[in-house]
Amino acid sequence: GDLLLCEVAQRLSRNLRSEDTISRLGGDEFVIVISQFENIKEPLSITTKIANKILAEFSMPFNINDREIFSTASIGIACYPSDGQATDELIKNSDSAMYHAKSKGKNNYQFYSKILNDVALERLEMENNLRYALERGEFELYYQPKVETRSKRICGAEALLRWNHPQKGRVSPGQFIPLCEEVGLIIPISEWIIHTACMQAKHWQDRGFLSLTVAVNLSPLQFRQPDLIQKVKNILDEIGMTANRLEFEITESTAMEDIDEAIATMDIFKRMGIFFSIDDFGTGYSSLSYLKRFPVNTLKIDQSFIRNIHVNFEDAAIVKSIVTLAHSLKFAVIAEGVETKEQFDFLKDIDCDEIQGYLFSPPVSVDEFTNLLSHNKFDN
Repeated sequence: GDLLLCEVAQRLSRNLRSEDTISRLGGDEFVIVISQFENIKEPLSITTKIANKILAEFSMPFNINDREIFSTASIGIACYPSDGQATDELIKNSDSAMYHAKSKGKNNYQFYSKILNDVALERLEMENNLRYALERGEFELYYQPKVETRSKRICGAEALLRWNHPQKGRVSPGQFIPLCEEVGLIIPISEWIIHTACMQAKHWQDRGFLSLTVAVNLSPLQFRQPDLIQKVKNILDEIGMTANRLEFEITESTAMEDIDEAIATMDIFKRMGIFFSIDDFGTGYSSLSYLKRFPVNTLKIDQSFIRNIHVNFEDAAIVKSIVTLAHSLKFAVIAEGVETKEQFDFLKDIDCDEIQGYLFSPPVSVDEFTNLLSHNKFDN
């Protein structure tokens, strides 16, 4: 971590002018002060140019101890005097702009605007509420079935977090999960998810659904925790659940952040019997040279490729190629976001192994999922 921060500081420094100042604010945040403008339009052009240079620098991997580590930068920009006249105010407003950049998908820059102030206050309120949501029992897991393409029988479930806010009702995961990751709350929440999902999987096992596998998403921060393996072992031992009924899903970008470390972690889990899937496949780095090294069982094709496969030749070709590639590497393939019979028929014809999507069922409560298991076949 410290070595990476040193490399980040060096890259930032070499993209600044001699009259600019850089300082580490704390954690992985840096402050850059750009000064000495000759006219009112110059701040916009110079800060934009520097921001683009920094983003270009971060597109290349860092080499730390002979390992390639990929990282992105989210940049917030506040200008004096329009965005603040005091130092504290400028830092606060650039911070708001930075979080706006993160919400836009990271790896970009955003300028501060007054509207962001309201967004920042709302974000702060949500963060405060999240800090108590776990102990107040406001979280719940929903489960979405994974269905075998040929038999149309349920073979697994993906556990998905839901937040029942006492005043606002159901809060969208897209609103609160990225915030949990940013402020570190994802660690205790993820532990709760793994524990709860394993308890439910054991309950379904005890009811006779012996072949059902429950999948849990691991965030990048959770996946990098040094005690993750031991905590998972402790949970499985406590509950008495067999490891081969648990599956972890990570994204391509998570696996690529520190490739050697990711492979080592997945290897240990695989020896325990836990399955691994690469989630949202096709939207990340998609490095085939690394893909063959990953000890994974399944590739999940991102729904952005599934949406138009029955009408878009390029999407259809990509999906067909992924299925062929995965099978040649002895991986199974699951398509997510399947909503129509036309999509299903196409995926069945190209031998996609499993299907997940609203065509069969949205994410549902434990009771509703148990009812689906009792029937255990979709006739649509």
